[in-house]
Amino acid sequence: MKKNFLLLITIAMMVIFIIFVNRYKQIPNEAKAYIENKKEQLHADAVRQVDSLFVHKHTDVFPIYYECKSRFVKGNAEAQTGSMFRDVINKSLLPSQMPSDITSTYRVAPENPMFFDNRGNVEYVKTEIRMQNHSEDIEHGIIGKNWKGLWQTGWALGVRENFGFGRIAEYIIIPYAISFRKQSFGSMEGYFSIDEILDDAYKYYTENDKSVFKRNIVSNVKYFCWGPYIDNRYYQIVDANESNYATMTISSFADYRTYMFNDSYYVFIKGYGKKLYELELADGRVKHDMEQYISEKKRNIFKYGLSSLGILFVIWSILLILVTREKKESRQTILQRIIIQTNPKRFMKNYVESKIESANDIYSKALSIDITDEAGIIELASRAESELGLVLVSKKEIKSLRKRCNPTHFMKPYDAKKVAKANALYAKLKQKELSCAVFRQITEEIEQLYKNE
Repeated sequence: MKKNFLLLITIAMMVIFIIFVNRYKQIPNEAKAYIENKKEQLHADAVRQVDSLFVHKHTDVFPIYYECKSRFVKGNAEAQTGSMFRDVINKSLLPSQMPSDITSTYRVAPENPMFFDNRGNVEYVKTEIRMQNHSEDIEHGIIGKNWKGLWQTGWALGVRENFGFGRIAEYIIIPYAISFRKQSFGSMEGYFSIDEILDDAYKYYTENDKSVFKRNIVSNVKYFCWGPYIDNRYYQIVDANESNYATMTISSFADYRTYMFNDSYYVFIKGYGKKLYELELADGRVKHDMEQYISEKKRNIFKYGLSSLGILFVIWSILLILVTREKKESRQTILQRIIIQTNPKRFMKNYVESKIESANDIYSKALSIDITDEAGIIELASRAESELGLVLVSKKEIKSLRKRCNPTHFMKPYDAKKVAKANALYAKLKQKELSCAVFRQITEEIEQLYKNE
C-alpha cells in the first residue's frame, strides 16, 4: 500500500511540476490578453466619459463674453490695413458669396491686431475669463469690457463639439463684419450704432428659436473655461492632429457665407482659434500594469507551486523512509530481528527487571549462536515472543504468504487435496499475528504444496 501511495505521489509531483511550468510559460500571453481586454474596456469607459462632458449630446455653446466695447472700422475684409483677416480670407469666394445688396461694410479692426496672430486662441480666452472672474467657480462670461484685442469683436460664443470616439473640437464664434443693406430710400447706415447691431445679433443667436445655437446654449461658462478632463487609468485627453477631424460647423474663413440678417443689415460670423483633442493611450501605465500582472502571476506560481511540491515532497520522503525501512526489515533474517529487538537498551525506558533479564539472556545467546542452528534460533524467537511480547513476523510477510496459499491457485488443474490443504493454511494466515515457529511451519507447508506440484 505504501509503495502505491509513493508511486501516486511521485506521479502527482511530476504532473504538478509540468502544469506549473506550462502555466509559467503562458503568463506573457495571458498578460497580453488581459491588458488588451482591459484597454478595450477602459477605452469604452473613456469614450463614455468624454460624452458625459457635454450638456447636450453633440454640441455645447457658451456665451463667453458679450456687450463688450467693439471696434469696427469701415471697409470690407479685403482691406490691407489693420485687418486680422487679410491673411486667411479666401478671396476667390468673395464675388459669389457676398450678398449683392450691400451698400457699406464695417470690419473688426482691433487696436492690438497681433493678438490674433500670437495669443488669439481658445486657451488664452479661457485664461482671460478666469482672471476676470477671480474664481474657479465661473458662472458667467465677461460683460462690458473695453480691452484691446479679441474682446473688441463685441461678443463671442465658445463652442465645444463632440466628434465621437473621444474626439473633441473647441473654437470661438465671433462677428467679424457688419454690412448695411440697400433700401428703397437709400441705407439705414447711421440709424443704428455698431454696438446696437452686435447686441441684436447676439440676442438672435442665443435667444431666437430660428438660431441653430439656441438649443445648445449652456449658461454656465465654467464648463468651457476649463479644459476637458477624464479620470481614466489608460486614456487621457490630449491635443490632437487637425487632420483627424472634420471641419468646424462654422467656417474658419472670413468668406461672408455665414451671417444673420434683417431688413437693414447683415452680421457675418466665423469660427476662430480651433483647438482639437483626442484620446491617447498612456503607454507607461499599460507597460506598468503588464509587468505587474506578470510579476504577480509568477509570484503566485512560485508560491503555490513550491508549496504544493514541498508538501508532496515531505509526504513522499516519509513514505520513502517507511518503504525503505519495511524493505530492509523484510530482508532481515529471524536472527537479525532477534538481535535488534532484544537489545536490553530498548527496555530501559519502561523499566521492568524481569524483561531486562530475559532480554539480556536472549540477546547474549543470539549474538553467539551459529547462523545454521535453525532450531536454536526458533527457540530464541519463541522466548522473545512469549517473554518480551515481541512480534518478529511482519503483517506484510503474513499477507504475502496468504496470497501464495490462496486456494484458487490450485483450481486449474483442480486438485481437491491441495485445495483443502491451502484452505486450512489460508485460515491460519487470516490471523493478525503469527509466531516465528508457526510462520516457519506454514512457509514450509506452502513450499511443499508447490514443490509437489
